[in-house]
Amino acid sequence: AVVTGLFMILTTINGYSQTTLSLKETESKLRSNNIELNIQKKDIQKSEYGVKEAQSIYLPSLNLSGNYNRNIRPQVFFLPATFFDPTADSKEFRSVNASAKNVYQTNLTLSVPLLQFENKPILENAQLNKENAYLALKTLENQKLAELRKIYFDALWAKAQHDFWIENLKRQSRILSDVRQRLEQGFLTEADTLQAYVQVENLKPNLIKAKNAYTLAENQLKLLLNLPSQESLQFSDSLYFNPKNIVFSNFETKKRTDLEQLNIQKKILDNQAKIEKAKLMPNLQLVGQHSILTQHENFKFNEYRWVNSTFVGLQLNVPLFNGFRQNNKMAQIKLESEQTSERYNFAVKQINLEIQTLQNTLQETSLQLQTQEKVLKAAQRSYNLMYDRWKKGIVKQGDLIDSEMVLQQAKLNHIGLIYNCLLVELELKKAQGE
Repeated sequence: AVVTGLFMILTTINGYSQTTLSLKETESKLRSNNIELNIQKKDIQKSEYGVKEAQSIYLPSLNLSGNYNRNIRPQVFFLPATFFDPTADSKEFRSVNASAKNVYQTNLTLSVPLLQFENKPILENAQLNKENAYLALKTLENQKLAELRKIYFDALWAKAQHDFWIENLKRQSRILSDVRQRLEQGFLTEADTLQAYVQVENLKPNLIKAKNAYTLAENQLKLLLNLPSQESLQFSDSLYFNPKNIVFSNFETKKRTDLEQLNIQKKILDNQAKIEKAKLMPNLQLVGQHSILTQHENFKFNEYRWVNSTFVGLQLNVPLFNGFRQNNKMAQIKLESEQTSERYNFAVKQINLEIQTLQNTLQETSLQLQTQEKVLKAAQRSYNLMYDRWKKGIVKQGDLIDSEMVLQQAKLNHIGLIYNCLLVELELKKAQGE
């Protein structure tokens, strides 16, 4: 019963659903369910509003304001004393209140931009930020897809390991049964039986280890796919790699979204320099204002007389001197733009070296896999022959155990090489932006 229980891989927990997924299905679920991707998508929405905000700088602005002032000591202005008394000294001036105690004013102000050199680069930067937001989403998606594929391969590797130890356990259990039968017939000793029993028991910890590795990969996938922790996952793909399908394609920088982001960052910096330069240029606006105002000494509103006034005009602002602030700002932006270009060129060199290294590694590992497939076939045939000879009593049990160990190592190496090929191919595609 214990052995039968160990034959079982992770199964559905009672009361919970089970989902079987292929690699392509997990990728599709990741794009729609992953929490980090959904958070990143909000940056795209923010950038779209940023474009609309930048477009609004071309539109007029209309503002309504109102204020009330209580003059505790009203302002005054001075008039010649002769204005009040013709006989007074012409050099004498008298003060006159310039306002009443209560002053009310409402203004409706209009401003229309006519000439502002910074508007165009501001709008271009908003559009570049939007493009950058899409690239950032694609970059994160590629990272998460690579992480998902790695975890999926981990699950397949754990399942292949589990199946391998199950097969070994069955084979060793069959040998143990044969040994016990031959012990009863008097052909073997108790030491032979104990040796076969130890071989069986030594396999069980490996089963547990493979099962735990599978569980870990399953839980990591649930987190990436935002699935309930109680849900059970099964994987329809198998651990497989065909060395004959290796095709190396030329690297295209446009496939690497992180490189495209560096290009956009440089364009944004160049536009930022234009914005700072534009601040040194004149700007022209059409302005207008309609005002309603009144003043009075008391709060008898029915006695108030409201006065309307309206004006329109052009407002020209010409920057003359601001302490070289813009010049220094442009110098900083230029240096940052040069740094971005250097980072881009260095990143391209790094990626090309990484791709070349991964291609060489994949070729080497695939050749090892092809050799190991031949070794595995030979080890399997050797074991079958040794088992038949052991059954006939021609060879000792120790020889059979040695043959079993050779076969076991050959299969483990084969599984490991397939797994390594898949990982190297995954890293290669990631480096190429695929």
